[in-house]
Amino acid sequence: MCHGPGAGIAVPAFEVAELAAAVTAVVADEDLRVRLGRGARERSADYDREATGARYQQLAASLLAA
Repeated sequence: MCHGPGAGIAVPAFEVAELAAAVTAVVADEDLRVRLGRGARERSADYDREATGARYQQLAASLLAA
């Protein structure tokens, strides 16, 4: 569920009770929602067009140099 610190809450697969507890915690805690939202927005910058394009260019250059 998360891909970096502050971007989400990690919950083990198939643990329905833990998922429910995590969702309940987010619903009940406005500060937590704000922090997670901010973290997710910051993390999403790693996937914008410029960042993704730069990674593909680096990959292509490394493959052509090999």
